[in-house]
Amino acid sequence: MTLITLKIELPPQDINDILCTAIEGGINYWCDQYEVLNDDNQKVDYAWEVIGFSDKAQLVFFENESDADTAPTMTRISFLIGLQKWLDSKEWIWPFSIDTGDIDAGDADCIVQYALFGELKYC
Repeated sequence: MTLITLKIELPPQDINDILCTAIEGGINYWCDQYEVLNDDNQKVDYAWEVIGFSDKAQLVFFENESDADTAPTMTRISFLIGLQKWLDSKEWIWPFSIDTGDIDAGDADCIVQYALFGELKYC
């Protein structure tokens, strides 16, 4: 089998759309809250939109019923790695773009899990 790599442009708003879908409906069965840390590692009150536009901002996810000492953290880079893992797991050919309207809550949940854990932990 021959493997090729395609470059797909992903605007910051697409990252935000996928995170919105995950936070508002995809991950709430395993994550009961999250925090946003800005570029200076300070907690901020605004939502996840900062991730699409910053390489330093972070989203910290708090898992339901977790005994872990630290909460998993996502950056824009880890989000992109998670998105790539999710794309690699699919068995169809994308039309050389990502339409965030086609990514439902379950898909967004998988992308976030790949970004945080490198695998699907809650499936």
